[in-house]
Amino acid sequence: MGAPKENRNRLRHGLHASGGLPPECRNVAKSVGAYRRALENTLLAERGGIGPVEAGLIASAARWERYSLLAARWLREHYAELTPDQRLKFAGETARAATNRDAAVGKLKLDISSDPCDVVARSLAEGDAQARGLDHDAGGYGSDGRGAHELEEDSGE
Repeated sequence: MGAPKENRNRLRHGLHASGGLPPECRNVAKSVGAYRRALENTLLAERGGIGPVEAGLIASAARWERYSLLAARWLREHYAELTPDQRLKFAGETARAATNRDAAVGKLKLDISSDPCDVVARSLAEGDAQARGLDHDAGGYGSDGRGAHELEEDSGE
């Protein structure tokens, strides 16, 4: 007896897209996880399941997203220390990773009328709003009518 169909754990048993990043890169791992979940949610909504080929493509897209985010992070953090050639190399790696990520997402052949990145971005925004206790459909306001900045002030952020 396997996991119930509604259980997301059965989708990724044994797959790790974020690997072992250092603690200071935790935001990268969170972003990659959110990106991966957005792709999974899109496929689940569209096809009702994720096969092994789709799981591999999602894992590949997530790895390239991680690579892109790490290259952009290191470029931003060490910009002053880098030579112009090194800066271009980091920027080029960021662009190459985005191209490879988009190729993996393209192979998923999502049947949507708009750009897949728009769907994923919308899914990420909805997930972020839910995580912060905001009602996405209410224009970024919480269930009590307060805006995001008011909720952040209460939480001490």
